[in-house]
Amino acid sequence: MHYRSCDRARLIYSASIRRQTTETPLKALIGRANCFHTWHDILRFQRQGIETYDFGGWYGGTENAEKLRINRFKESFGGKVVPEFNYEVGVTIAGRLALALKAIVFGLLDLGSKVCAQAHGILLL
Repeated sequence: MHYRSCDRARLIYSASIRRQTTETPLKALIGRANCFHTWHDILRFQRQGIETYDFGGWYGGTENAEKLRINRFKESFGGKVVPEFNYEVGVTIAGRLALALKAIVFGLLDLGSKVCAQAHGILLL
């Protein structure tokens, strides 16, 4: 799923069944399919006149091997790491309630500590 403005597309969510298998050849095939899909997303946005593709998110640590692999995947398309700030603001009562519910869910899933105000992402310019 992407967010798109007039000159930028940002990856919001992506999914893969790669983690659901332990078979190395199947994992490799799924990884290539994900790469192919991502590349075609980038080309589609480029044809539509989008100047920037933002992969969203960058792991700044050194210990989480899975996140470092995701960083390498993003790097493989070129581009550069750019610090940016991302935030959500509830403007209406419904929006504030939705953000409060999201905070509760993230807390229950122990993901709250992984959400930060500053995010780094790879941008293809």
